[in-house]
Amino acid sequence: MQLRIAQTVPDTEAEGPGKRFALWVQGCTLGCAGCFNPATHDPRGGELWAVADLAARLAGDEFAALLTGLDDVGVAGWYQRLAERFRYELDTFGLDLHTSLSAGQTWLCVGTEDSLNQALVRADRALYEAKARGRGQLVQEDAPATE
Repeated sequence: MQLRIAQTVPDTEAEGPGKRFALWVQGCTLGCAGCFNPATHDPRGGELWAVADLAARLAGDEFAALLTGLDDVGVAGWYQRLAERFRYELDTFGLDLHTSLSAGQTWLCVGTEDSLNQALVRADRALYEAKARGRGQLVQEDAPATE
């Protein structure tokens, strides 16, 4: 099953109380007077999404993994193995999902003023940079310079 999606807004407060994910479907035929979203009327507009893909997009999770004993190349290899395993696990269900795995990575500098919280902020920043670059990206952010 597929839906035509007119627009998504992942983080909005304009559609009701609190933050929420907003999704508009395409192809409305009601023709209400003074319609707020006339751009959603064209049944050929928007983007065609598989319902299963939509569920995967809406259920996207973020997580952190603390790795030790790896350099840049080791982290890239770990990311590649994780992405392959992720695809393999989804394929075992036989679902036609078009998913990807993006990641942000940084270093925790033990023995410095660096904190786990600061490292998570850097990793999160790198993750959003990876997402901005497109699907299936790994962005590695350098650790803060030591004195």
